[in-house]
Amino acid sequence: MTELSPTTAPPLRTDDDVARRVADLLGRAARDDTLWLLFVDGDDRQAPVMMPVEEMSGPPDDELIAALGDVIDGILPDLTTPAGVGSVVFVRERLGADYVLPADRAWADALVAMCRKRGIRMRGVHLSTPRRSQRVS
Repeated sequence: MTELSPTTAPPLRTDDDVARRVADLLGRAARDDTLWLLFVDGDDRQAPVMMPVEEMSGPPDDELIAALGDVIDGILPDLTTPAGVGSVVFVRERLGADYVLPADRAWADALVAMCRKRGIRMRGVHLSTPRRSQRVS
C-alpha cells in the first residue's frame, strides 16, 4: 500500500481518482468482512480519518444500515466547505473470490439506497479482495 497523507494527496475529482485512492489505501484485502468509510470534504480532499466497521458478514441488516446513516449524517456537516458538501466512499473488504458476489451487490444496493433516502452524497461503493479492488456501484 502507498503511504498517503490526506493533507498532501491530490483531490478526488473523478470516479477514477476515487478508485485509484481506494486501490492505494486498501488495494488487496488483508482482512475479512470489514466495511471502510472514507470521507471527502466539499473541496474533494480526503478527510484524515478512515473508519473501519468490522464483522460485517452476512446480508446487510436494516438496523445496521440505518446506524451507519446516522454516523455519516453526524460527520458530513463538518466536511462542508464553501465549494460544497462532504461525501462518503464505501469499501467492502473481504477475503475469497475476486469477483463481485451476490452479497457484495446486496451491500452496495443497501448503502446506495440509504444514501439516496438521506440525501447523502456518495462517491461510490468499492470491493477490496485478495487480488484487487474494484468499483461495485
